[in-house]
Amino acid sequence: MISGYIYEYKPDHPNCTKNWYVAQHRLVLENRLGRFLTEDEIAHHENEIKTDNSPDNILLMTKSTHSKHHQNFKKCKTVL
Repeated sequence: MISGYIYEYKPDHPNCTKNWYVAQHRLVLENRLGRFLTEDEIAHHENEIKTDNSPDNILLMTKSTHSKHHQNFKKCKTVL
């Protein structure tokens, strides 16, 4: 695990790390979509649990939308 995320060894993946690993939640979303994620796409955990990689929990977001989502999420937590 890296930063709480589960990684899989995928040396042939075009977006693997320099050590040939890919975050499992990205692989789950790519499998569902039938394609690789683009540079601007994020695989987001809907329930915020980094190890819950069930297909229904992984949402496709752009980097911009993902950033805005987390800004709003932090504001909501502050208000409570």
